Amino acid sequence: MKLYHFAPAHMVEGIVRHGLTKGGVLSPDQRAIRMGWQWLTDDPSWDAQGWATQHHISYSRTAARFEVLVPESERSHLHRWVSVAPLMGYPDWWLDEFHSVGGSEHWYIFGGQIKPKWLSKPVYRPVTVASRG
Repeated sequence: MKLYHFAPAHMVEGIVRHGLTKGGVLSPDQRAIRMGWQWLTDDPSWDAQGWATQHHISYSRTAARFEVLVPESERSHLHRWVSVAPLMGYPDWWLDEFHSVGGSEHWYIFGGQIKPKWLSKPVYRPVTVASRG
């Protein structure tokens, strides 16, 4: 199964060296972050990542994209977000708000660390230049 992880440029070197290790999921009461959950998607499109807002931050969270190949032996740690979120205790109203950014049907979470050898080399987002008329 081919999945993807998007990352800001300043995190690429650490991801290449150590894999995905710092992911987390906001707790249902929104008071803490449950660490140890890595976010992935099956949608490679740069522009379809509705979660990647730049509200409150000054950098692109989709500057680089890694292809992720989770070994068969580790797939029991991989979950579709829309299936596992209710089991993690998130209320319907919270999930509705969370999913309102779009694309949640493509999201996965992996419980644990994604090893560097499971990742491709990063691909950087193409820079588009607005045409001058």
